[in-house]
Amino acid sequence: MTAGLAMALAASRRDRIIAVDVCPDQPGMLAARLGPSSGYGPGHGPGHAPGRGDLARAGGLPAPLLPEVRRFVPSAGRTGRTGPAGQGPGPVGLDVLLGAPGADVFGRSVEEVGRALDVVEDWYEVALVDGPPGWGRPLPAALLARADTLVVAARAGFVTLSAVDDALAALADSGRGDLADSVAIAVVETVPTRWSGRARRRLARLAERAHSIVVVPFDPMLADGRPFTWSGLRRRTRAAFGELAAAVEAGPG
Repeated sequence: MTAGLAMALAASRRDRIIAVDVCPDQPGMLAARLGPSSGYGPGHGPGHAPGRGDLARAGGLPAPLLPEVRRFVPSAGRTGRTGPAGQGPGPVGLDVLLGAPGADVFGRSVEEVGRALDVVEDWYEVALVDGPPGWGRPLPAALLARADTLVVAARAGFVTLSAVDDALAALADSGRGDLADSVAIAVVETVPTRWSGRARRRLARLAERAHSIVVVPFDPMLADGRPFTWSGLRRRTRAAFGELAAAVEAGPG
């Protein structure tokens, strides 16, 4: 979901946008899903400009780790690039950073992630942080504490939608009840889905509680964990992610 949302924002905005992967259970998944960067993949020879919504990192460079962000972006007071092979963030477009291994276990790593995100916030107009569930755990709690808005993702189905309902109820107890009016919910159909009456009623209930709710329809490009590009998604999938991006940008209104 984060990859699709990041691509939608990159396709519609002329800003520096970054997707930050801090999910310790699936390290590197977000970077892998964002598809080939400029210079890699079919039709992406050296110097090929990325398409709208695609990853902007030139030359197929690997995504740096979040704690290395100070070497990736220009240092304070400098105008040159200090990242690998001289490649820092471009003027506009989409980048990706990997989180710190073990960040959900060791308090020191959680603090390290926080310091790195301070740098990210200074350099990028939009930062999407893909974090793990469980707001009572150290890393999710730290990420939630600094969030401007919240997107809750769930697979389509009654059980998972019920879990989202519980998560919204727990939001006030997390100390960030102020985010309740701006929560966006992304419901992703990971398989062709026939909605039951119970699931539809649960979806309607969530729509009353959240600022917005978007159903991302099944798309084979999203089904098996392989890399994808914005242009490779079905039109209705791009429309759904575009609707989600618009909801995130609009906020509670």
